Amino acid sequence: MEENDPKNFRVVEEPEDELFEKIKELKTCLADAIEEKDPVAEADALSFLGLAFYKLGNYQTAIEYHQKHLSLSKELKDEKGERRAHGNLGCLHKITGDLETAKDHFLAALNIAKERGDKRPVAKIYNNLGNIYELQMNYDEALSCNKERLTVAKELNDQNGIGKALANLGNLSHVVGNLKDAIAFYEEMLQILRAKLSEFAFQLKNLHLVISSHVSLAILFSFTHTNIKLTFSVIKHGRLSCSTSMTLNLLIHAAKIF
Repeated sequence: MEENDPKNFRVVEEPEDELFEKIKELKTCLADAIEEKDPVAEADALSFLGLAFYKLGNYQTAIEYHQKHLSLSKELKDEKGERRAHGNLGCLHKITGDLETAKDHFLAALNIAKERGDKRPVAKIYNNLGNIYELQMNYDEALSCNKERLTVAKELNDQNGIGKALANLGNLSHVVGNLKDAIAFYEEMLQILRAKLSEFAFQLKNLHLVISSHVSLAILFSFTHTNIKLTFSVIKHGRLSCSTSMTLNLLIHAAKIF
C-alpha cells in the first residue's frame, strides 16, 4: 500500500460507489493485517479508511479511524505516522468546528515535524495553524504562523508556498490595518507571480491571481492617500479589460471618502 498524502487524496473526485468499494477493500486489508499481526499494514489501512470516510463526508467515522491510526503509530513509535495522524485529525476537527482540538493536533504535528527536521510538513502545518488562528480572530498569531511558513518556504525555495504565504500575510496585514506592510507583501507576491507567468506562458489561473493582486494593490494605494495616478498605473499594468471602468469608479469614490 502506497504511503498516503491526505492533501493529494482530498483533491481527487471519486463517485460514491467507488468510495464504498474502496472502503470494502480497505476493511478487508485491515482485517488481514490484524489477522497476520502486521501493525504497519494495519496503520496504513486505518489511515486510508479515515481518508475515505472523510471524502464521504462522514467526519465522525473518519475521526475514529484517524484516532486509531494515531494510537497505533504511538505504539509503533512511528513518528511520521503520528505526525500524519495528528494532521488529519486537525483538519477534521477544523471542519467540524472544534478549533481548539484542531489546534492541539496541529501543534502536536508541528512539534514532531520540527524534531524530525521535516521542513515541508512544517510549512504546511504553519499554514493550517495560521488558518485556525485567523478563524479565531487571533490575528497576531495568524501573522506569526504565516511569517514562519514564509521563512521555511524560502529555505525550501518553494515558490508556490512563498506566494501563498505572502498572499496570506498581505490579507492579514490589511485586516489589522497595517496597509504599508500589506502593500509590501502584495508587491513581493507580484514579483513571484510575474516570474511564474513568464515561465508558464501566462496560464489563465496565474493571470487571474496577478490581476487580483493588482486590484488589491490599487485599493490599498487609494486607502493610503497615495497619488491617484499611481493607483491608475497599477490597474493599467494589470491589463484589466471590461472591469477597468468599474474599478476606477470604485477607487475614485474610495479616494474621496478617505
